[in-house]
Amino acid sequence: MKVACVDVGNSNSRLALVDEEGVRLRIKFPTAGIGGSSCVVGPTLEKWLSKEHGSIDGLAFCSVVPSVVPRLQGVTGHLVPKSFNLSALNCRGLKVSYPNPGEIGQDRIANAVGAQAFYGVPCIVVDMGTAVTLDVVSPDLGYEGGVIAPGLALMSHYLHEKTALLPEVNPHEWDDIPIIGKSTREAIGIGCKRGFTGMIHALVEPVYDELKRRCGKAPVLVAAGGDSRFLKGGVFSGVYEDEDITLRGLWESFRRELEAGAL
Repeated sequence: MKVACVDVGNSNSRLALVDEEGVRLRIKFPTAGIGGSSCVVGPTLEKWLSKEHGSIDGLAFCSVVPSVVPRLQGVTGHLVPKSFNLSALNCRGLKVSYPNPGEIGQDRIANAVGAQAFYGVPCIVVDMGTAVTLDVVSPDLGYEGGVIAPGLALMSHYLHEKTALLPEVNPHEWDDIPIIGKSTREAIGIGCKRGFTGMIHALVEPVYDELKRRCGKAPVLVAAGGDSRFLKGGVFSGVYEDEDITLRGLWESFRRELEAGAL
């Protein structure tokens, strides 16, 4: 089964062709272009359909930008036979134990479904992009909730934006950073990278310990996003880096809907 999956983010989105073997093709593009003259979704889908001899079974997508949903449907509706917009209200096979399910970002639900299907539970998904989201999936409660915190790039940008003299620094300039900064830029790099690593571990550790105590075994840790490497090391073992967990969660959600005859 081949599904075109779209993960719509605030600034950038990803379009991928996903099947049982995983993610075979992927394209990153600006979210603002969806539905406009520069939209890559429609032409790319048409190209893929031509190459795949029309065998794409449908479209599955999640979006953190509600206004984009009708635009995305508008440029894909004539190309795919079935379309599915995943949310906390229609995530078949995933129990949601959350007071207000409508508040949960659709990408977080896709991550939870992907973790449940491909890694098992208990599981913690830590997605480190513009924002850091930590999502918990357990055997008894399903999707329980999580944590939201600023991402690494956001930290450094905000520091520059709210001060008169501090420069904007790309924290990814350094693979290795010293203990003591010998320049302003170096000092910011240390503060952001070491501070970010400390924050990630401080957020994950109590959740990890709580799930281990409650479930009788250590949870699986799945790290996604551009800064996923910061979760490795320290007190955690069994960390899986999976940049495609959201896209694979969308594929799995579409598969469940199709199998249930709901599409």
